[in-house]
Amino acid sequence: MANPLDSVLEWYEFALDSIRVTTRIARLGSSVFAADPAAPTVPPPTVSDWAINARRKRLFGLDPGVATASLQAAEDRLASLVVLELVAVFERVLRDHLTTRAESQILTDPVLRDAFREAVAADIEWWKVGERLIDVFVGVDSGLRGEVKQVVEFRNWVAHGWHTQRPPRKRVPSFIPAQEAYDRLTKFLKAAGLA
Repeated sequence: MANPLDSVLEWYEFALDSIRVTTRIARLGSSVFAADPAAPTVPPPTVSDWAINARRKRLFGLDPGVATASLQAAEDRLASLVVLELVAVFERVLRDHLTTRAESQILTDPVLRDAFREAVAADIEWWKVGERLIDVFVGVDSGLRGEVKQVVEFRNWVAHGWHTQRPPRKRVPSFIPAQEAYDRLTKFLKAAGLA
């Protein structure tokens, strides 16, 4: 069974590679243009004159040190945002699985007809992922469920903007690196038979 989280990790790794390549270019500065020592001497352009089209002005004309610092900040933010998407995909997989189970396994009642089954299936969309959705999977080790809840707590901290508060008004959860979040969520999905 394919892991639905793989595509998220793939775009993240591609974006990281792009940031790292651009950072290397920024660190090299104008030396990147000196590949041919016999070429006529011209004033060295800034790193971003060469690397970034002038229409995209974020890096255009920046000092290499400022560009490098900005790229590092972008990489740090990306690490948090990928955890947000990993949890969103993970959550959707769990909800879809439970909804399908509810729709297929709750029998139609002569009095209730399909109303009970439809109500349960609809209610699943409102379950809190960190409180109810994960705990329904009682066949998954409780320690692993706890580790996944830590990932969800970090995702919630990012998703609801708590990371922008200075000083934070809410307890700062442990940072969960993207690979660690991927590993924990994947392990859960495999234990639940969903990946």
